[in-house]
Amino acid sequence: MKTLLSIFTIVGAVISATAIPRVDLTDVTLSQGAIVKVSYTLKNEPGIVTVDFQTNSTAGGWVSIGVENFTNVLGAVNRYVGTIDKTQTILWRYSETWPGNLVTNGFRAVVTAWPTNNPPDYAALAIDGSKNHRFYTCAEALPGGVSDIKYKRDVLLMRRVHADNKRFSMGAAYSERGFGSSNGAKRHFVSFTNDWYMGVYELTQSQAFTIFGNSTRWALEAHRNHPDRDILPASYIHYGHIKKETANAATGYVASFSIPTEAQWEYTCRAGCPMALYNYRELGDNGYSREPSVVSTNLNEIAWYGENISDNTTPKPVGLLKPNDWGFYDMLGNMPEYCRDYYVDDPSIIFDWTKEQVDPQGPTAAQTTDNGKYRTKRGGGIRTTSTYNTSAARDEIHGNYQNEYIGLRLQCNASFNFSDTAR
Repeated sequence: MKTLLSIFTIVGAVISATAIPRVDLTDVTLSQGAIVKVSYTLKNEPGIVTVDFQTNSTAGGWVSIGVENFTNVLGAVNRYVGTIDKTQTILWRYSETWPGNLVTNGFRAVVTAWPTNNPPDYAALAIDGSKNHRFYTCAEALPGGVSDIKYKRDVLLMRRVHADNKRFSMGAAYSERGFGSSNGAKRHFVSFTNDWYMGVYELTQSQAFTIFGNSTRWALEAHRNHPDRDILPASYIHYGHIKKETANAATGYVASFSIPTEAQWEYTCRAGCPMALYNYRELGDNGYSREPSVVSTNLNEIAWYGENISDNTTPKPVGLLKPNDWGFYDMLGNMPEYCRDYYVDDPSIIFDWTKEQVDPQGPTAAQTTDNGKYRTKRGGGIRTTSTYNTSAARDEIHGNYQNEYIGLRLQCNASFNFSDTAR
């Protein structure tokens, strides 16, 4: 058995004033079975633990061997570790995923402890009550890759949106084509004081049935003959489902789940892009009119909508088209998505948009003309023309009735509340 070079952890930053979890890395060994064994002890506080394996580069200095080469790590890694001052173990059978490479003295393991209020960028949250939640530093670290069907059916794959102390221009530019140019979406400044997590995919039919139960069975029945019905975006949703039956119970109350506000949704959709479409394009030459029934070549690579889908009664499986720069799929097109805000045609009548809006929550029910019967929907979908499928376009949806053509994308805080029984 060979002892390898080891290194103490790089500790993630902390948001609150609580103690920071840290790692004492005690041993990194190579067994005869081509397995690397990492032993460490968590100190101070419980935390979420990840690992990186590094080697010397030809130019000098340490570099990761690439997280895609050790997605098969096992043990107390990529998860919450609730016990401190106890030896924990990580195992990696490197011959399976890093063939042809030799482990030498120019190799090390870097174990990182993340505070539960400042977790890694990706969370794969179990919805079967097992609390078998997993965390990853990037999309490449996900076992099976981000497109693996388990992230569309069996778990909730959430991506952290880094928005704390960020500011963006919400709404459409004056010259923008489509419904983004209506009064209700005119450009104004918005800032945030917290990060959040958002679903990488629209919530699917299978996930909705697991979380909400028989109340969403209609959607599965409506598409019972579709070969991919489990991974079609959820439909037949009304706002009462979301408000009363959130994902909290299914995940073991690991986080505070909801759906995004309009501001959170648009910030996530744009992913830093100021243009109408998050692929840094506009609708196209035919998009000037308010209701253009045209195929937008610029939109086709990212969205399913009324003009590029042959059957506009059946959505497409999630995640088939190009994501935005932050890795979110189908933010435009496929299924329109509920937002938390009550709907008014022009929110600037209620709010002073000459001033920056901080964490806007939308109008109250009393500020609407219908006492809060309608919620906002975003993103357009398979039954809308291209003009509704822009980052700024917005519309209304009655919140008290199940609707075949409305879905959702779950959102939660970037802070997790684990019990010591969490695996």
